[in-house]
Amino acid sequence: MAGLESDKVERMLLRKMEAERREGKDWKYLIYNDQKKQVSKTRLSKGAKHSLGPNRVAEMAHQLALKTSKQFHDLVNCTLTRDDALKIIERNLPSSSIDQDN
Repeated sequence: MAGLESDKVERMLLRKMEAERREGKDWKYLIYNDQKKQVSKTRLSKGAKHSLGPNRVAEMAHQLALKTSKQFHDLVNCTLTRDDALKIIERNLPSSSIDQDN
């Protein structure tokens, strides 16, 4: 499956998934469900727009607890809704897998 552009991924994280962005060496994005509980997180390199290759897309899908890179592509390309993504994420995560303080 093809890569994605970093600006499209960031837009999806901030707007669609309503992620909280924290600054560090890389941007860190924290995803919360409707009850304000953190359910997932991922990172994106700072800097100019760049292409994310298939391996990086797969890694981000895994970090977000999506089952496949296709689900990540669908999320970025707006064919998977926030609610549907949250259902997938919450189904795939053990309750103790997210560090609430980071």
